[in-house]
Amino acid sequence: MKKIKVNLLAIIGMMVAVATVAFTAPKESSLDDYVWYEVNSDGTIKQTPDSALPDLCPEDNDTDYCAIMLEESVTPPLTIQQTDLEGGPVTTKDHRFREKQ
Repeated sequence: MKKIKVNLLAIIGMMVAVATVAFTAPKESSLDDYVWYEVNSDGTIKQTPDSALPDLCPEDNDTDYCAIMLEESVTPPLTIQQTDLEGGPVTTKDHRFREKQ
């Protein structure tokens, strides 16, 4: 009887451990973890974040980058060519384009 109780407690402990791991989802980054950076017309990226950029840059132009969104913990690259949008290693979350002239 004592052996059954020990085995039962071990099984319950393992079930609790499995349930804890199974129902603990990895933390998804919220948009609060990202910041916008302005992209100058020559492709250089300003090093100071600006939260107003999504409203200032239209989404319907696909020829000239206006702003990129990066994780807050990422140091912004110096140029747009260093981002994944142009084949570089820095991952962007979103981007905006300049208004067509």
